[in-house]
Amino acid sequence: MEGNPMSEDTTPKKIAATETCLVAQAGVERRRVGLASGRMVSGFGLTWHDYESDGRLTTEDLAGLSDEIHRAMRLKADTVKQAASQRLLIAGGLPGDRPHEVPLLTVQQYEALHGGWPCASELDRTCVLIKDYRGNYLSKTAFYHAIPVDHRLSATARRDARDRKFVQEMDALGLSSMYFGACRPAVGEERMVQTPAGVRQYERVFEYPLQAGVTLPDMLLRDRDGIHIGIYPKLDPDIGYSSLKVIQEKFGACNVWLKTADNSYETVETMNERKPNSAEQALAAFNCDQLPIPALS
Repeated sequence: MEGNPMSEDTTPKKIAATETCLVAQAGVERRRVGLASGRMVSGFGLTWHDYESDGRLTTEDLAGLSDEIHRAMRLKADTVKQAASQRLLIAGGLPGDRPHEVPLLTVQQYEALHGGWPCASELDRTCVLIKDYRGNYLSKTAFYHAIPVDHRLSATARRDARDRKFVQEMDALGLSSMYFGACRPAVGEERMVQTPAGVRQYERVFEYPLQAGVTLPDMLLRDRDGIHIGIYPKLDPDIGYSSLKVIQEKFGACNVWLKTADNSYETVETMNERKPNSAEQALAAFNCDQLPIPALS
């Protein structure tokens, strides 16, 4: 179904609210979830939705709910919190003295900084990275396109299968079903994007560049205190033009990620497994003034 995803009512039956800003919809009533592309996806069962603060129900509204639904809501909230705590990084936080850096917070760090657990609508206003089974961090846009589907299916069936899986995955993490993938081919000077470290070349222009990860720096690091920072290596006074080996020795091999053409962060191991020495080549490209982001191939 075509339409404006932001104008659709994605919570046809709001029955409860929790302190995590999640709402449970019990039973098997159909729900429609808007994707950034304008398509709608249907889902069934106990699902979770975020909605604006002025639509939250009061304590009195919850009085009629059964104990079973209360227990299901609490269990779902706890499950979502645990999964989100292990897999999400949220771009933002207090700016430091290096304006070209981007702090990326775990959900626990976000909660401590902002005094509460983030709602899905809050997270839709920034870039959220999702950790995959290899330890790479994918933007929601890249995560959507990375969902495996049976290529023997028709194009429509593949799209529907990917939509269903994406909705399930986002529900499990307390995220909305917006994947921010709306884009068009870049033309002419649109392909050249100026960053603090020089020009980067892109093949697509995204309608939501922040959420799609376009504005993320070239490298992601995690320090000994568990703080994740997106940096431009050559602008960092502690790294400069250091080799990848030196950077890994400083931070640990599992605490260094490099940005890819789909605006995600991959581990050095993942990048080099796909193509030998591609991680070293990526770092060399980032340290030059005007080279495109290395291709995925």
